[in-house]
Amino acid sequence: MDQRNLFLAIGVTLAIIIAWTMLYEEPRVREQQAQVAAQPADSPTVRPTVPGAATTGQRASAPAATREETLAETPRLAIDTPRLKGSVALRGGYLDDLILSDYHETTDPESPPITLLSPVGTEHPYFAEFGWVATSGDPALPDRDTLWQADSDTLRVDQPVTLSWDNGAGLIFKRILSVDANYLFTVSQVIENTGGESVSLAPYGLVSRWDTPEVQSFYILHEGPIGAFEGVLEEEDYDDVKEDGAFTFKSSAEKPGGWIGITDKYWLVALMPDQQAQLEGKIRYVGDDRRDKYQTDFVRLDVPAIAPGQTVEITTHIFAGAKEVKLIDDYAELLEVVRFDRAVGFRWLYFLAKPMFYVLDYFYGVVGNFGVAILLLTVVI
Repeated sequence: MDQRNLFLAIGVTLAIIIAWTMLYEEPRVREQQAQVAAQPADSPTVRPTVPGAATTGQRASAPAATREETLAETPRLAIDTPRLKGSVALRGGYLDDLILSDYHETTDPESPPITLLSPVGTEHPYFAEFGWVATSGDPALPDRDTLWQADSDTLRVDQPVTLSWDNGAGLIFKRILSVDANYLFTVSQVIENTGGESVSLAPYGLVSRWDTPEVQSFYILHEGPIGAFEGVLEEEDYDDVKEDGAFTFKSSAEKPGGWIGITDKYWLVALMPDQQAQLEGKIRYVGDDRRDKYQTDFVRLDVPAIAPGQTVEITTHIFAGAKEVKLIDDYAELLEVVRFDRAVGFRWLYFLAKPMFYVLDYFYGVVGNFGVAILLLTVVI
């Protein structure tokens, strides 16, 4: 009797999984592919600049320098929190140096901590950037050579830092950076128009990764570009992005907001703009025959012209850290970011695997041993 019930339970579970795949997952994938195929080859929407990716850079073909050598080449704003160490490059304003203090490369606690982000010039550059593009005219805007002035030398929890730059032609740019006790950065971009004419600008954010990382070819695990627009999760493999060149997604006034970034098995770098904004997101390959380069970015489409005497502030959040399930869920709820919780790769078995994970995590919290926790979960099932 017990054996028959076991086989019956297995059969019911398989039937649920097959039905879920046929009735939901496969139609969703076909719809997503049709949307991508319908995108025009040359979208008329605003594109962000591609610093360090559209051009090869000074070190594109030179041997990679050490992190210490590269970090010493430009003035930096230090990042110092209980869980993060690193810096922001004041020339260009890149978030390109980030180390996860409480995670290590091996199970040995004495092994080096995880390096998440690295600047151009190192072996595998990986960075985030924010800025503005002009939708009309040609105003002087901050770019990769801009040297920002910081009002402090260290970014800490509850101690935001303001970066500023004056273009000398009536526009003053500021970036107010803050970070919480975990992995969430907040970037508020401010423009003060002290000139005599209106300017039309659109804010953008991007995550750029050079070189194709090693990934685990496992069908239930996604590693690579990821995001969600209009409530649809978008996951693209590195080889597909390299082959197809670009994927474009948009949010609308009816379904605004979205998020976009790059995920590894355990780590995530993701941009979360204002969730009431109309956005265009892109996943694209911007490499050449010498080096692979991948970029995920968004540009906001609904910012009105900035009149003389007016100040505009646009806020974006960036998650850069470990994909801790409870933390990801908390951010998704706090910031009201649709499907951000799907950044953790439960994928097709989400409706089963996530509840089981929380039960397993609860048992682990009680007994302090994953082996025993797994046994207790098995008994419950």
